[in-house]
Amino acid sequence: MRHQPGEHGRRGPARLPDLDSDNDGVADATEGFDVNNDGIADTVPANSDLDGDGIDDNFDTDPNTAYTDPSGNVVDTDPART
Repeated sequence: MRHQPGEHGRRGPARLPDLDSDNDGVADATEGFDVNNDGIADTVPANSDLDGDGIDDNFDTDPNTAYTDPSGNVVDTDPART
């Protein structure tokens, strides 16, 4: 039996992620970046990654320099591409 995305067991239908955990009609992905609570994300993906570290430039603290992880290791390649 193949696992489906969001499935946590072998019985019953697949349990998909809850995209609106507080059921207010606004997606959690929008609420997480909606600083002024108007229902519109104030930060949206740029769909670019200038430094190639796998973090979208609009969410990257320095889009021209590689990311340094909490252990102090420099991440200068996108893990999804390795």
